[in-house]
Amino acid sequence: MIKNREKSGIPILIDLLSNPKYFQSAKIDLENITRQRFGDLPPIISKKMLEEYIKKWKTWWEENKDTFKFPEEKE
Repeated sequence: MIKNREKSGIPILIDLLSNPKYFQSAKIDLENITRQRFGDLPPIISKKMLEEYIKKWKTWWEENKDTFKFPEEKE
């Protein structure tokens, strides 16, 4: 979805943040695609820290999903 520049892939990546197996790749993809960063997390985090981090992404997406445009691709 992301390679095809479909915005519907962004909430999926946000949901994947809650899965330890996919967290890092979802975080990197979200930051690269959206050009947004909500800070780095230490290697060991509490459930509350993770929930707060995911909430930042969810809030950002709710506020920006209607106007979000994928960045221009580099040739």
